[in-house]
Amino acid sequence: MQLNLTNIHYSYAGSPREVLHGVTLSLPTGWTGVVGDNGCGKSTLARIATGELRPTSGSVGPTGLVAAYCEQDSAFAPAGLLDFAAAWDRDSVRLRDALGIGDDWAWRFDELSSGQQKRLQVAVAL
Repeated sequence: MQLNLTNIHYSYAGSPREVLHGVTLSLPTGWTGVVGDNGCGKSTLARIATGELRPTSGSVGPTGLVAAYCEQDSAFAPAGLLDFAAAWDRDSVRLRDALGIGDDWAWRFDELSSGQQKRLQVAVAL
């Protein structure tokens, strides 16, 4: 199932201009990359797609799809870090193995390199 963003407009409070103006886009199941110049609205669009932000106008649907946003700055511990640390189901173990995540990483996030922090952020998002 794909995620559809239709005629999306977004303005930050106090800004005289819209960051996004009439954006329509369909994101298929799986991975999608969004590229563009700094400040063009990529992160804002991603936050709208994941439900972290609500558009000023336009629609995002269908509802019920799972989408996650991974912070650009690797120094921010992800919200679900402790849940991931405690998860040892088959999918979590496979994800740890695939991304080369150490068993103790979640417990010492602030001590990790930025690359290790980013891998852990991605794992928690997935």
